[in-house]
Amino acid sequence: MTDTFTIRSPWSFSLMQNYVQFNQYTADSPDINKNQKISEHSLNIHKAKKHLKGKPLEYYFATYILSNSYTNRDSSKDLITLYEKFKKDYPNSYYTPYLLPTLQPIIDFQNKIAESTINKKVKLIENYDNINTFGELVNTLRGKKVFVDIWGTWCPPCRQEIPSFVKLHDKYSQYGFQMVGLNQERGPSEEANINTVKEFVANNSVNYPCAMISEEVLAQLPEFQGFPTTLFIDHKGKVRMKSVGFHEYGFMAAAVETLLREQAAEQRANTN
Repeated sequence: MTDTFTIRSPWSFSLMQNYVQFNQYTADSPDINKNQKISEHSLNIHKAKKHLKGKPLEYYFATYILSNSYTNRDSSKDLITLYEKFKKDYPNSYYTPYLLPTLQPIIDFQNKIAESTINKKVKLIENYDNINTFGELVNTLRGKKVFVDIWGTWCPPCRQEIPSFVKLHDKYSQYGFQMVGLNQERGPSEEANINTVKEFVANNSVNYPCAMISEEVLAQLPEFQGFPTTLFIDHKGKVRMKSVGFHEYGFMAAAVETLLREQAAEQRANTN
């Protein structure tokens, strides 16, 4: 398949994709060193380069970037890397002018994340690598009065509660209160989920740490019923109350002040 008209026909990309997958499936040796770190998009192009050459590869490479940029507008920085690689491999390609317009939303999003001053103050999953259980999370925050919000950006009542949590953290953090968000997202990849949370944090002035939560950790939460769930934890690390669903700011503030009064009363008793 070398004729330019044939290569650009609507069915060519699917045909080439099936051809690459078939050849990869029947290959005798592994495609790449298992210890080598490579993203899914880069790996797919790596596979294509083993089985396609010349004009078909150029078309496949460009169409792969184009099609995935439509379905990954909220994430994949890797597509930007592939685009730069494509321009380097094919400096005079017919397809290059068609790629940038579809990639621009991804480029803009990544720039926004990189430049966000709010985002720099927010801890995400990379800051919680050593927390493998819910108990470990509670232990790291022992001594504080903590609200743990289990939520997702896809959940309307979860999003509705965020302004109240921002207000609570802003008002009571000076008194030893800590707000923590544990996110479970539904994106196509971990990278996409993290970027979704980062974008939400940047756009909604979230002023407290958030971390991604796995199914394994979710299963450890006491009688988890649904999203959003808020756990009210006292300074001793004991879960004192759990609320499921949306609640108004007044309800949340009353719970914080109850925990603060309890600790203050305990401290007074210990000094007498």
